[in-house]
Parts: sequence; structure tokens; C-alpha cells
Amino acid sequence: MDRHQAGKPGFLSCLAAVLVLAVSASLPAQAAPQTARQDPPRWEADIWFDRFRPTLTPRELTKEEREEVRALAQKHSAALAPWRVRSLVERGEPVGELRQQATLLRLFELGASGDEEAMLAARSAIYSDGNCGGWGDDAPFRVGNDGNRECGYAQGVALALTAYWTALIWQQHGPERSGAADIGLKSCFGFQKAFPHSGPFIGRNAYVQCGFSMTVTEAALKSREMKRNDRIYLDVALFDYRKKGGKPPLAVHAFFPTVGDAEFDRQRFQGLLASYKPAKDPDAVGLATGWSETDRAWVEHYAAVNDRNGDVKAMLERKDRQLADAIWRANQSARMMRESECSKGLQSLATTHLRVTDYEVRSLEATCARAGDDYLEKFAQRYLVVTPANIDRLCNAGSATCSRLRAGQDQRNAEFAAEEKAKRDALNNAFTGKLPPAAVQVRKYDQNGNYLGTETMTRGEADLRGAK
Repeated sequence: MDRHQAGKPGFLSCLAAVLVLAVSASLPAQAAPQTARQDPPRWEADIWFDRFRPTLTPRELTKEEREEVRALAQKHSAALAPWRVRSLVERGEPVGELRQQATLLRLFELGASGDEEAMLAARSAIYSDGNCGGWGDDAPFRVGNDGNRECGYAQGVALALTAYWTALIWQQHGPERSGAADIGLKSCFGFQKAFPHSGPFIGRNAYVQCGFSMTVTEAALKSREMKRNDRIYLDVALFDYRKKGGKPPLAVHAFFPTVGDAEFDRQRFQGLLASYKPAKDPDAVGLATGWSETDRAWVEHYAAVNDRNGDVKAMLERKDRQLADAIWRANQSARMMRESECSKGLQSLATTHLRVTDYEVRSLEATCARAGDDYLEKFAQRYLVVTPANIDRLCNAGSATCSRLRAGQDQRNAEFAAEEKAKRDALNNAFTGKLPPAAVQVRKYDQNGNYLGTETMTRGEADLRGAK
């Protein structure tokens, strides 16, 4: 039993699935399972990632093994991705040979030697076209071969493995730029943003922990975006590195286990209970709550198996109370701030020796309205309230200023109606007056001033000639 197996929840189910894989891998492509397949339980996602995660044992590959790497990479690339089957069948085209797990796993085995070409081939194989990953048709996940092209689980694990292979390649042979590196690292880190003093970032996506962390490099800290905005989005930084080159924005910091023995699970459970934050809109990765969807499934499974449901319930109740208290304190602070702004505004307008503008009065009305009915009443005692909703609010509360405010409202409504009528009348009368004639008679004189008669021309031409 190796380090990946000991003490794992669900190990027996994993072992059984692997035995099925071994049998399936020995079948010809035509006999690969074509029936709808269900994904493993969500709480097992980290276990499946760990099962395929490589452990490097550096050694020199033989000449035959190097040739095998190239042959397997070509075979894997030429074989049909399972998720493409449906479209070929619908068009009546032959399906041909499908990808198989045996090819992928052998590439992983050769890549674990640390040989750069073999590592790149292994990463390319699992990344594939980025859709459902490079899994074989006999993979333990839904890989789009069930007719629905549903493969979120397979894709999540494949992208995390793509990122993990990238981290190993960067550590062993230095950073390189490629689509697989970019997309893989984005899947684990792209949703985060870094600030000048950000610590290491823990890799994760919606399905699994990625098994390693990265730090922001000096190149990223000195980048134009960081200097301009005091932060940098990691997905943008990775994309720019891929397209523009230069130095990488991230560097591998450390690798860490994602599964372990009973004590490992106990500590993970306690850590997740402590890190949970209630949120109205939880996201799949856990930015809002601190729990990804897999974390939640894992906590629920662990609590059920280990009789810890009471701890989860108590934690959720405590966190909900903490959130309610925090919201109440924030509302109280905001209310006190609004009250203070209204009081200071009233005092300032009352003591100023300069002319108070209508804009200042209207702004203060809005501020006092937000502070509450009592403060809106204080404003109404000194100034005229003009917002209809605020007038209704004061009158409904029985304010002594109601009759004065209603009278002012009626006067403003009348003035507005008169203005609108004047505008309509002006518009209606704009073209009702007598139009000047299009042609005019212009008197003609010779150079000595003798009258020669009249000439008919347009008014515009007469104006140009200076006729009177």
C-alpha cells in the first residue's frame, strides 16, 4: 500500500474502480463501455486527483522508452476524444479508435521519470483539447461519451492535473509558455488577485485542491498594472506571460498533500469548520464562504460517517449568528454616520454667511431622509421639503409641517403645469403666423440713379444684392 492509499476515505471504492479500469483497458476500442456512466461522489474528487497525481522518481529514460514516449503521445493524439463520438454518429461517420486510459497512464508513468520531453507529453495528454480532458473512454468519470457531453468532474480533475504537471515542469526544467500551462494554472489560480504584500496562493478549482501553492514574482510586483492599480489579476498576468513573454508572474512555492490518514481528515474537518463564512451567494470555488462545492460535500460525508453532524449544525448556527451580529453592527454604524451628517449639515447651513444654494439644501434633505424620520422632521422645520415621497412620509407620521409642505407642493405643481402649458402653446403657435412671400419685387436703377422698373426674384437673392 503506497502513500496515496493509506487511510483514504472511500479507498475500497477507489480500488474497485481501478480494477474495473484494468479490465476495461485490456478490451479493444470497439468493446469500450458505451453506456451512460455516473461520476464518483463529489466528496471523493480530491482522492481521484491524488490517485492520478504524479510522484517524480528522477531517472534517465532508455532509448526505447524515449521512442515509446513519442509513439504513445502520437497514439493518444490521433485517437478520438470520447466527447466527439456523438457528433460523428449523428453525421453517420465512422468513430474509429477511442482514447484509452492505458495510453494516458503509461505516459504518466514515463513522465514521472522527470524527463522533460516525457513530462511535457504527459501534461499534453491529460490537457488534450481542454474540453473534457484527455481521459480515455474507460475513465472513471463522465467524459462526454454518454451523449450529453457532461464532463465537469472529469474536466476539473484534468485541469488540476495539468496545473500540477506544469508546476513540476517549472520546478525541474524552468518556466515555459504554452496553452496548457496557461489554462491549467488559470484553473487553479486565475480567479485570485494579488496585492503588493500577498502571501502564497493555494491552488484550487471548483472540484479539487491542486496540490501546490505559488507566489507572485518580482516581475509581477514591478509590472505596470501593479504600479498603476496596486493589484494584479492572476488570470490576466498568466495570459500576458503566455502571449507577450518576459518573466513569469508566478513561481512554485510548495507542494502539499490533499488526502491522508484519519488524523489528516480530522484536521481538515476542523479547519473547514473554522474557515467557513456564511454568504447569500456561495460560489463553486469558495471565494465567498471559504468552502468549495467539494469541501461542502466532503464535510457532509465526513460528519455523517464520523457522527459529527452536531458539530456542523452548531458551527452553522454560530456562524449565522456572527453574520447577523456583523450586519447589525454595520447598519448601526451607517445609521449613526447618517445622523451625524444630517446634524452637521443643518448646523453648517444655519451658521454660514454665504448664500445657500438650492443644490446644498436638496442634498441635505436626502441626507436627513436617510438618517430617519426624526432627522427629516428637523430639516422640514427649517427648510422646504420638495421630494414627494419625503412629504408623504412626514405627513403620514403626523408632522406639524405637513400643511405647509402640501401648500408648497401644490404651488410647485401649479407652476409646473403653467410652464408646460406655455411650452405647448409656443409649440402649437410656432407655424401659425403669416409666412413672408417666397418672391419679391425689387426696383432697378441705372448707374446714374434713373429708375428702370422692377424685377422679380427670391427674397434670399434680394438680400444678397442688398435690396431694401
